[in-house]
Amino acid sequence: MDKPVFSIICPCYNQIDFLEDAVHSVLSQGFNRWELIILNDGSTDGSDRLADELARKDLRIRVIHQSNQGLSSARNIGLAVAKGDFIGFLDSDDIYLAGAFQAVFSQISKSNADLIIGGYSYFKGKDFFHTHQFTVSKLSPEFLLRTNQAPPIAHFLKHSVAKSIGDFDTSLKSCEDWEYWTRVAKKGFKIITIPEVIAGYRYVPNSMSRQPKVMYQALSEVNRRAHCNDSQLSENSTEIAHHSADISEIQKNHLIRCLGVLIHQGKANEASAWYQEEVVKWNWVLEDKDWLGLSSPLSWRYFFDQDEIKTIFQKLLPELRIFFYELGYSPSKTSKLISEILRPQRYRLNHIRYGKLLGALINRIFK
Repeated sequence: MDKPVFSIICPCYNQIDFLEDAVHSVLSQGFNRWELIILNDGSTDGSDRLADELARKDLRIRVIHQSNQGLSSARNIGLAVAKGDFIGFLDSDDIYLAGAFQAVFSQISKSNADLIIGGYSYFKGKDFFHTHQFTVSKLSPEFLLRTNQAPPIAHFLKHSVAKSIGDFDTSLKSCEDWEYWTRVAKKGFKIITIPEVIAGYRYVPNSMSRQPKVMYQALSEVNRRAHCNDSQLSENSTEIAHHSADISEIQKNHLIRCLGVLIHQGKANEASAWYQEEVVKWNWVLEDKDWLGLSSPLSWRYFFDQDEIKTIFQKLLPELRIFFYELGYSPSKTSKLISEILRPQRYRLNHIRYGKLLGALINRIFK
């Protein structure tokens, strides 16, 4: 068998409902020089047996079993045994889209890139929506130091670069992928974005299981590391020393997204108290537009089904009122802010109720 160009690392923990789709998305690629490494991370739902069964059907698939040690540990095992020139990161509930490997390989040949980031679409069931697409360009390190640009599946990293920046940090409870990409950026490696949409990123609409304070703690730590010397990079490496990013501004945006999750969970009182603690630390002055960040992919940004919108207006809207009242906003100001925050859902509901043309007219009149 030819040496693989791509080593696809696929950690799996209790994803029996989705693993086969993920593997099939690799098998169906027209570009065939790949290996798929499935890391069964102590699954108890039969994912382990399914992985072994899939591996028996194609010699390019390997399965490694370990006790449950977490996502980063599984990825690190995959990195240690990978043979390909580039590493792909496939979470077991996501999928590659047709032509993904060929699109990335074509760019490797043209650009000599160290990290390639492709476009991606959210999907739920068989429905794809909200596509994030890039242009062909060299990405400034500043962009990756400010925020994560895409989910892991949209990244392909040169194997030699992976070796030089070290393993995923197993101490992080969240955002471990973003922290990994910041090391690539800080070392000054060549990062390229491509216009092809190469990945499907499964959208999980339920934010109730998320832990916003754990996320915020991890985001804060990665934000801090991104803008100082990194102990995980070798002492003799060339590290970009100065960054123009406003750490306080980045931190504020992280907090607002996490506050949105907490409010969505029905904890407006806790969210307002948390915000007031953080604003004292950071001395932020918020503009109205900053509050739009409460609606994010972590909370309700892509809630556009009629039942989902109904739930938003019945349960979320009162929580938003409580949150803004406790921050001292007047009833009229609160109503205005909520109207802007929930504008996408209001517009969508009018389209559902009145049809596209009349709904659009109503939205324009009552803008």
